[in-house]
Amino acid sequence: MTKFCPQCGASLNEAQRFCNKCGASLQPTTPYAAPASEASTAHQTYAPPPPASAPYGNVSASYQSAPPVQPYQTGQLPQPPNYGQNSFNLGLTTNQICSLLYLLPILGPILGLVIEPYNRDREIRFHAWQSLLLTGAWFVLTRIAIPILKFTFIPDAFVWLMNTGAWFAFFGVWIYLIVQTWQGIKFRLPILGDVAEQQAQNQVKL
Repeated sequence: MTKFCPQCGASLNEAQRFCNKCGASLQPTTPYAAPASEASTAHQTYAPPPPASAPYGNVSASYQSAPPVQPYQTGQLPQPPNYGQNSFNLGLTTNQICSLLYLLPILGPILGLVIEPYNRDREIRFHAWQSLLLTGAWFVLTRIAIPILKFTFIPDAFVWLMNTGAWFAFFGVWIYLIVQTWQGIKFRLPILGDVAEQQAQNQVKL
């Protein structure tokens, strides 16, 4: 078997230990032994692929049938979820809310008639309307009716006393209503209470 010198490439005999041309030392050649992993890989057999008609993998083990569809019932429409977009909760009781309606004569009743879920409570709607009507009566009496008397024959001092008395009277009524509603007692004012009750019943819910 012929081999070649690794230094000069000269052709040599297999039994030679030195190169005749350059004198380089030669190592004896040994047959190449393939690693065990390569040998096992070379002799490994592979199973043939499944036919095209066969299902891929174990499909029956992992596949689950879909749940049955519920039949639609006539007359029942799906209800949309309630996310509370139009609701507002202060964490107060009904009595406390009714007291605030009189404590804040204009802003309180308007909010009580607009903000949910308080505008759904009939008791709150009643006190909201009664507070608005009481505020309107106070404004008409102290800002319009009594000041007009100054242009009549009635003395100004008497007109001032009437106006001051009206202020104290309305203030006392407001304090009384705040205390009554805080204690859970429904007090209906003459005439104004009847109108407020009617408005609370006829109020259209938005």
